[in-house]
This record gives sequence, C-alpha cells and structure tokens, in this order.
Amino acid sequence: LLVLGAIASLLLGVFAVYLADAADHTFVSPAQVEETLGVPLLGNIPKATPQINLRLERVVKGNAGLWQVTQVLPTVGEGMKFQESFHHLLANLQAVGLGQSLAIISALPTDGRTTVALHLSLAAAGTGQRVLLIDGDLRQPKIHRYLGLSNEQGLADWLIQRRHWHSVAQTQRGLAILTAGELRQQPMRLLSQDTLKQFMAHLKNYFDLVIVDTPPLANFADAKLWSGLVDQTLVVVNLKAPRQSVGLALADYSLGSVSPLGVVVNLA
Repeated sequence: LLVLGAIASLLLGVFAVYLADAADHTFVSPAQVEETLGVPLLGNIPKATPQINLRLERVVKGNAGLWQVTQVLPTVGEGMKFQESFHHLLANLQAVGLGQSLAIISALPTDGRTTVALHLSLAAAGTGQRVLLIDGDLRQPKIHRYLGLSNEQGLADWLIQRRHWHSVAQTQRGLAILTAGELRQQPMRLLSQDTLKQFMAHLKNYFDLVIVDTPPLANFADAKLWSGLVDQTLVVVNLKAPRQSVGLALADYSLGSVSPLGVVVNLA
C-alpha cells in the first residue's frame, strides 16, 4: 500500500507539472495577450458559432469574383452577442484612428482571421459605409467557402488580366466581397507587382473601407507584403494559441512592418 501510495503521489505530481507547463505555454487572459504583444487590446470575440445569414448576388455578369451583399438576415441567441462584439471592435478601431484600408493578420492558421475579417466588414457596412472585403489569401482562400460562393475567378485573375477593375464602381453602398480566385502564378510574384499597388489605390476612390484577409504569418510572407499596401493592420490572437509561436511570428513581422493598430482576442 505504501508503494502504491508513493506511485500515485508521483503520478499526480507529474500530472500537475504537465498542467502547469501547458498553462505556461498558452495565454491565460486577453490582458496577457495585450501585455505580451505590446499593442492595444481593441476587442474580444466570444465563444459562439458564427451565423452566416447573408444573401449575395454577382456584381458583374459572368464570374468576375465580385459579389454584393444584398441582405443581412437577423441573428438570434448567441449570434446577437457575437455580432455585437464586432460593433464594439469597430468603435474601438475608429477611436484609435482607423484608416481607409485594413489587413487582418495573425501568427497561426487557426487564430480566426477570416471570421474577424468577414464580421468586421459586416459591422462596418451596417453603419452605412461602403465596404470591400478582399480574400487576400491566394494560397488557401476561405471566404468563398464560408459563404458558398464560386472561386473560379477573383483577385488573382484581376491582377493578371487587369480586367473588371471598372466593376467596383458598380457596387452599392454596403458590403462587397472579392474572392481570391484560382491561383495560376506564384503568390509572391502577384503580390509584389506594382499592379496590386495600383489596384489598392484605385479602390480608395470607391470604398470608405477596404478589409483584407491574409495568410498566417508563421507560414508565409504574404501578410508582410499586404501590410505595405494598406493603411493599418489588426492582429487576431486565439487565447489558446502557444505564446512562444505567436511571439516569434509577430516579432519577425514587426522587424519590417508598421506596428499593428491593435489586437483582438478570439476566446473560442
């Protein structure tokens, strides 16, 4: 019995050390995220299953990858709290000086960038602004999957062919969405061209706010390139993310980029 008791105590001790070690490797609170990154905490996204209750139609006949949100259906239950968190985030962004274009960045693939990009765009459009959401993740685009849209054409095609640029003038007040399109060239080549700079400058003539969803910093350099094409960036961090991985990715990012406007913490 003494031996069994000693073994049990040893196992409990090992388990306690394991739990403490696991806790030490992840964030414990949004305040800790803010302190670690050294940028303002602008919002928290609550745990909820986001509701995608939208009706969309193509802006241009054919498949140019540009869609207009024609109706936002009401949300109920937890969806209302989830939706309201983005109105708070938008208000905080405006309070610290939100510009005309914003890239949503994060260290890891599972932080929730696409969710934040989409729902922040909807919140901004709900205030009467003319908003464009661009799927800037040419490698693994997600916005079309979220919304059940075709991705046969989109941003990649616009950059290669310089077609459809005029169609942004046909969008209505509210939210327009430009999908990524099928990738036919190296993403870094497309994103490094002066064509994209000209395109982003062209958009400012038609939209009050342009929001760009980007690939994760830990895997690709694309987000760094996007950061040089927009006025500001917003960092998304999942509270369960490993602190070291987030810190390393963002430290490398900050070496050659403007400091982010702030951070939003995903509590999911």
